[in-house]
Amino acid sequence: TICWIGGSSGTVLRTTNGGKDWSTFKIPGADSLDFRDIHAFGRETAIAMSAGPAELDKGKIYRTDNGGDTWSLVYQTTQSGVFLDGIDFWNKNQGICLGDPINGRLFILTTEDGGKSWQELPMEDRPQAQSGEACFAASGTSILAVGKDKAFIGTGGGKMARVFRSEDMGRH
Repeated sequence: TICWIGGSSGTVLRTTNGGKDWSTFKIPGADSLDFRDIHAFGRETAIAMSAGPAELDKGKIYRTDNGGDTWSLVYQTTQSGVFLDGIDFWNKNQGICLGDPINGRLFILTTEDGGKSWQELPMEDRPQAQSGEACFAASGTSILAVGKDKAFIGTGGGKMARVFRSEDMGRH
């Protein structure tokens, strides 16, 4: 009966009664952001990820622990070329965030504390991208965390679409 939806112009929606009623939240300072992926842990806690060029201040992740009443900025970057595409979690603590390639390698963040903080994966451990290859900021459909430790990343835009697989929570 609980559903969270990320929207445009800093908007997030939530229902706790199967869609009969909806609450709309505007995240302060996020008016220019499009929340393309959101991961909910239940009625109170959710992570919202914005998509867009980080150099235009659009590479951000927010977290709420009180049903959307307040939001904390838990990650931001203005690194040129970063464009976040999706997030997913294996459990309530461990998660992954995917972005388009930087310097020929996919951009990957991980969290061990439920999305309260995010760390960049070392460059040498990130999947190498082909020329023109990227992911898609389409509601998190490019990244999937499965089971206890598997992750799948789908790409396109290059000479061929590919699927990457990790068996250690995206670390390699």
